[in-house]
Amino acid sequence: MYSMSLRQRTQILYTPDISLILGRLGLKPGFKVVESGTGTGSLSVSIIKSVLPSGHLFTFEFNEKRQLSAKQDFENIGLSEYVTSTHRDVLSNGFLLDDKVKEDSIDAAFLDLPNPEKAVPHAFAVLKTKGKLCNFSPCIEQVQKVSLAMAEQGFYDIRTFECLSKEMQSSNFTYDSIYKDMNDVQ
Repeated sequence: MYSMSLRQRTQILYTPDISLILGRLGLKPGFKVVESGTGTGSLSVSIIKSVLPSGHLFTFEFNEKRQLSAKQDFENIGLSEYVTSTHRDVLSNGFLLDDKVKEDSIDAAFLDLPNPEKAVPHAFAVLKTKGKLCNFSPCIEQVQKVSLAMAEQGFYDIRTFECLSKEMQSSNFTYDSIYKDMNDVQ
């Protein structure tokens, strides 16, 4: 629901994609997560709520105006103590962050940015053993590049998903009407 109320600064993720991402990352309370491509913060809020009350999200955005707006949004909705919002190009500077994000200290990482294959080594550096990495890519060429970079870095069980949502139509009927129709056919 939060996603629907946002003033969009970027293209956002909606419930079907968010649910798949959170589930595949296996997020739970206490997890520490890095995210690159904060954007509007739609996924960020869902990540934060998944790791509460003892977890933390470290989110990175290369566009300073978007980063500051998202940081303000986190404060406005009362989540700022569970998130560290940083203006940074992780492709060049990685995820290490003072004493907060160190090598082998992160449970899960999420990438939603241009050229994500360049961020894979940086994510690998901060992930714990058996930590999970998820990348959101709009095109198959990007998926192929990221999958190759992940395999080269030592990731395994690399999978690609397409999440489609389809509203179903239903009709009201009774079993009596079904049996009547069947008897009419005979």
